[in-house]
Amino acid sequence: MFVTQSPLARIAVLTALMLGLGLCAAVVGGLLSGWPGIESAAIAVALCWIPGVLIFAVEPQFRTPMGQVGVVLVGTFVRIAVAAGGMLMLMQLRPETPRGLFMGSVLVLYLASLAWETMVLSARSPASSEMPGFSSKS
Repeated sequence: MFVTQSPLARIAVLTALMLGLGLCAAVVGGLLSGWPGIESAAIAVALCWIPGVLIFAVEPQFRTPMGQVGVVLVGTFVRIAVAAGGMLMLMQLRPETPRGLFMGSVLVLYLASLAWETMVLSARSPASSEMPGFSSKS
């Protein structure tokens, strides 16, 4: 499978993924609870999109095999921290937000963005196809 090395292309795909799923979440939210449901879907998109953009922006600095592992781990932690922190903050600041709908939107968007990020960051470029100290040649 071809995965581009361009951070802008990776961010563009992430943006399209988040907007597509966010639109689906907004439609469901609008049908179930009106404007608060649409608003919660938009906030869920922001909570899952921003960490992905940050990770893809700094990832080119760490394109070694060990760097890729580190970026995946740090990216997962940053994504969890932003999503969980944003959810807790929203629940405190906006108690009228439909909690189940919001948490469901965050969960779907979080898993989709995490899957894309992990797939892209774990794909090996031709230059980094071998781990240091290991050779595929006999």
